[in-house]
Amino acid sequence: MAKENKTKYAILGVLSLKPASGYDIKKFCDETIAHFWQENYGHIYPVLKQLEEEQWVEKKTEISEGKLKHVYSITARGRERLVEWLSVQPEVTKPRYEFLLKMFFSKDIPAQMVIQRLNESKILCQSILKQYESMEQKIKMGLANKTCLESGWAYRYSTLRYGILDLKAKIAWCDETIALINRVSNQDEEEGL
Repeated sequence: MAKENKTKYAILGVLSLKPASGYDIKKFCDETIAHFWQENYGHIYPVLKQLEEEQWVEKKTEISEGKLKHVYSITARGRERLVEWLSVQPEVTKPRYEFLLKMFFSKDIPAQMVIQRLNESKILCQSILKQYESMEQKIKMGLANKTCLESGWAYRYSTLRYGILDLKAKIAWCDETIALINRVSNQDEEEGL
């Protein structure tokens, strides 16, 4: 059975928040859901056309800064379909992590190379974690000022918390793995003497 294209639901989700052009949809995705769901222009425009044909979105042409701009809005039919999709349990997908694949087979390369790779991964995770924690602080300030209480904020905030906890777990795993490799390397050296 062919897998269903989830891009249409990402687009419907964006349009459920506000009408947008294809460019605005891509920009919104890049600034929000790109932390866990990637979309590109190559998918967005053909899917918008398909959604329009299925009457899940409607297109209006506007003039913006002297240029024609197509702005899409979700229709009642599209919102109904989005709600149906949101109500179904998500597919269980098996991840593919090249980093872990290489780690699994790394016995034939120097331990220091693996440790360097782990340290680089940890530094990257720490950098992204700082960004996420900064975003979280803005949300918390918005909650304290009651400027962040628009509909759905808790659901969007929960995805940010997932990212924060995931990064903290990856950082802890890097530390644990470096310690393990150092311990095993030291044992191997002692046994080789």
